[in-house]
Amino acid sequence: MSGFYLTADTTDDPAPVASGLAFARATNVTSFREDAVTGVVTRVDALAHWGPARDPASGVRVILGGRVALEAETWRSAADLPYEGGAAAKVVLAAWLERGERIAPELNGAFAVAVVDPRERRLHLFTDRIGMFPVFVATTGPLRLCTHPDVLADALARAGQPPTLDRTSVAELLATARGVHPYTYYREIRQLDAGTHHTWRLDRPEAAPSRREYWYPAYRDTPPPRRHQPELIEELADAYRNAVRRRTHDFLGRPAVLLSGGADSRGVLFGLEDPSRAACITFYGEENAELATARAIARAAGAEHHALRRDPEHYGLGAPETVRISGAMFSANHGHQTRLLDRMRALGIGVLLSGCYADCLFKGWAYNAQARRVLGHPIRHLRRLRPYSYEFNPNFRSFPLRPERQAELQARFDREMAGIDTERYEETALLVEERRVRPVIRVPAVAFQLINWRSLPCDMVFADSGLLDLFGRMSP
Repeated sequence: MSGFYLTADTTDDPAPVASGLAFARATNVTSFREDAVTGVVTRVDALAHWGPARDPASGVRVILGGRVALEAETWRSAADLPYEGGAAAKVVLAAWLERGERIAPELNGAFAVAVVDPRERRLHLFTDRIGMFPVFVATTGPLRLCTHPDVLADALARAGQPPTLDRTSVAELLATARGVHPYTYYREIRQLDAGTHHTWRLDRPEAAPSRREYWYPAYRDTPPPRRHQPELIEELADAYRNAVRRRTHDFLGRPAVLLSGGADSRGVLFGLEDPSRAACITFYGEENAELATARAIARAAGAEHHALRRDPEHYGLGAPETVRISGAMFSANHGHQTRLLDRMRALGIGVLLSGCYADCLFKGWAYNAQARRVLGHPIRHLRRLRPYSYEFNPNFRSFPLRPERQAELQARFDREMAGIDTERYEETALLVEERRVRPVIRVPAVAFQLINWRSLPCDMVFADSGLLDLFGRMSP
């Protein structure tokens, strides 16, 4: 993937936008200009599968950011559709022409789906359920949407509306290693909400969009029982396998798995119908137990293993590129792959998978919790809730700031939890969790995922609707 840019300012020059959204030498660029919308789409994967689509009869156009997960028979049906463009977007286009905005619950994966419908002069945009694929909007001037905030900022500057630096966001990064949604480093740029259908009127491009949330965790309506739920174990295993299967059909190309010694990535590898097809990739600095474990796992799967070594200056030398690709969201020391991207691309992979976000969604990352003690010793994997605090995670460093900045930051934290009674945290922990992990692209260490998104043919297993439905049914 790489990204897209859509604007109602039809005088915009698409060339510098296309350059800004190209993070790999082999980037495919598609641009269009219509009477009400100018668009640029960049992809680092096969346009025949993932490129935009258009219906010549109605003029309706579908732009796909990220990926949607489809069953094999649905992919096959795309060959018979009378539209131009990539197969996945053609499937979405056919559904839109038949059912309109009712398609939202059917969309599965980490995606942003944009529909330009000239019949009603509307631009529709659907964000994915948990917020893994970000889209940003300018809050000044005519409609401008982009999947990279810096590229959007540059477009505003070329239009004579340079955005101003949001110093509170800068302070927030330094203090906490994360960012409160929807703020960015620019006062005039915001991130769109997750799991939401946004609609703009192209005859009134400066008007605020309408919005409808089409998904949220089920626990918002029905809190799950506060007990062990053994019935979910098999459901989780099945959902995990199905999520991997939907993303690794043979015709999508060779799968690659970012393989550590942990359960999350080995679950992805052995979720493949044929694990021996995979190219397993492990980053390392020095030979250690994790690397040895990853090699043993790959050997057990009969798969190739590629150990990519980071030299001692990897993070420092790679920092400029890490910042450029990730948009400084949020730490250069998570550019694990930045200087290794060419070696990864040389493997000829069709989809790159990882166990990323398992911690956030299924391991209690977002809770205020502490280790239980057994015979006086803390057991890290046995935890219980503790009283609510803004400092909920080891990555949340909370460096002290100057009083005025600290007050601004505190105000953001308060807005993030608005409407939740944190004094009754044992009862509201799930609601707090949702605010902390949705959109999940806001958690610390997200630079790693953003670099994958924008530079490699990546997909996200934990964006699958089957796994997210289970996430919404699990108690703390």
